[in-house]
Amino acid sequence: MTGKIDLVRQNLFSSDAEAIQGKKLDPKEDQELKEACEGFEAIFLKKIMESMRDTLEGDALFGESNSSSIYTSMYDQYLTDELSKANQTTGLKNFLYNQLKNTI
Repeated sequence: MTGKIDLVRQNLFSSDAEAIQGKKLDPKEDQELKEACEGFEAIFLKKIMESMRDTLEGDALFGESNSSSIYTSMYDQYLTDELSKANQTTGLKNFLYNQLKNTI
């Protein structure tokens, strides 16, 4: 009985894998998926930047102010957006893209 269950399970999963691999994304969906993966990587990098900035003692020259924290946050956002657009930063966007393109 166990042999039949294993055979059915193997056929079920292999046919699902073949159906998924044979699926092609249209160019619009492909571009949207790439942009979403870039956006996720940018969010991830921004959280890393925030964590790194939290370890610093502060700005001894100018001091802490609301405007400097806003500027720093905007700069971090710009920097992480640009980093995520690069070809090889963390590899997270490529990993996500490769995993998710088979599920759409």
